[in-house]
Amino acid sequence: MSDGYTLDRFARHPFYQEVNRRLVALTGLHRGQCVVDLGAGTGAVTRLLVEQVACPEAEVIAVEPSGSALEAARRNLENIQDAVVRFVQGSADRLSQFVKKPVDAIFFCNAIHLVQEKEQVLKEIQRTLRRDGTFSFNTSFYEGAEPPEAEQFYRKWMVKALRALKSGYGVMPDRTRVEARHRLTEAEYIQLLEDNGFRMQVQSVD
Repeated sequence: MSDGYTLDRFARHPFYQEVNRRLVALTGLHRGQCVVDLGAGTGAVTRLLVEQVACPEAEVIAVEPSGSALEAARRNLENIQDAVVRFVQGSADRLSQFVKKPVDAIFFCNAIHLVQEKEQVLKEIQRTLRRDGTFSFNTSFYEGAEPPEAEQFYRKWMVKALRALKSGYGVMPDRTRVEARHRLTEAEYIQLLEDNGFRMQVQSVD
């Protein structure tokens, strides 16, 4: 079971597509801008960004640590002609090392909860953005996202899922990915952003 396979199925889910489309629309991009899709996966959000900035001068940089997912993104977007799309294999905590010029906007969709060193990533985003640039992110995994009575259900579901992965695919739990279970509250996310030099412009909680 490859990263590309799992990410591609997730990326095609209607809910995933809709929440990311709404985030991109809220940001108010303009044609000709240079934007980064951080944690680009198989390119679903990258395509949305191309639609917003499309013109010969526009550039969308898809950054993704998984080589298999990035290769899938290349295939999925190989017919794009409305903007320059650059594919970069790398991690969010080293963003400024491979995106050298200031960009207009950075998107981090459905992935910030997986990052253990969030402050380091935010510092890298600050280094990469233009002075008046925009950082936009979303996540469904934050403290308070589900009612307390649902916690027991999710714990049982996780146990069943882990057993299925182990027996069916030989996949063992990855300690680095358990960070997704250590959720910040809405207020903690806001404080984290402000502590790292960001100013909240639009906030939406559904």
